[in-house]
Amino acid sequence: MTTKDVTDADVRAAERQAATDAEQVETLKQRLTSGENISPDELAQARQLAEWSELRVLAVRQQCEQTTERKRQEACAQLGNEIRAGQTELLAEIIAELRAMQQHEAAYLAKVDAYNANLSDWRTRMQQLRVPEHNGTIAPPAAHSRLGWSAQGDLFVGRRRIARIDPGMHLTAALEAGRAASQETHINLHLRTGEAPVPLNHPSPDTDPYDRLAALDDDTPEPTAKYFYRGSGGAPIATDHPYSPEDIKRLGLRVITREEAWPE
Repeated sequence: MTTKDVTDADVRAAERQAATDAEQVETLKQRLTSGENISPDELAQARQLAEWSELRVLAVRQQCEQTTERKRQEACAQLGNEIRAGQTELLAEIIAELRAMQQHEAAYLAKVDAYNANLSDWRTRMQQLRVPEHNGTIAPPAAHSRLGWSAQGDLFVGRRRIARIDPGMHLTAALEAGRAASQETHINLHLRTGEAPVPLNHPSPDTDPYDRLAALDDDTPEPTAKYFYRGSGGAPIATDHPYSPEDIKRLGLRVITREEAWPE
């Protein structure tokens, strides 16, 4: 059975009818007091109709309130269904994206681990070939095919300095680049490999994360130093600007050649 909607317009119509019926009673009373012949039945019927109209106003108002509440409940139910359906759909998409990101993250970490493991293996092989440690700013000596390694784990092949990759730093850079593109608020993240968490360091935001990684494959620029000295401890010093005679004397420096500072 379809329930008829009772609206505010129905209430106003009932109120107008009640007002008309009440006015009719007052009109009959005035006519009676003015001497007209108004029968008791006629006045009683008018009063009964006015009373009925007043009660009908109350009934129509109640029906209007019931209609309003029923429509509100229907809208609430519709909203609930929309929320459940939308939440289910979006949550499934989010889970799928998160699973994909997890898989890509695992693949990324595996690649970085393999890269860093290669560096460790190559360093061991250099040491087995008696390649000495290299801490200079130019290419290692030609005597070892310009190979070198540092205590920090870097390798040198000619003018190329090969550094270990920090997985957390580059992952953070990529995530923050994506966050900036979507104008999302900052999210604190951490990455876990094995049992130990990898901190997500925050690199400079003005550098593209992919350019930063690609730069690891570039050769070190040719140094621009033109003046070379030997310090009191024996370490070479290279600078773009010469020391004054007073500073050379005060610091105990000795002028040397480029070849002496960076032997080939």
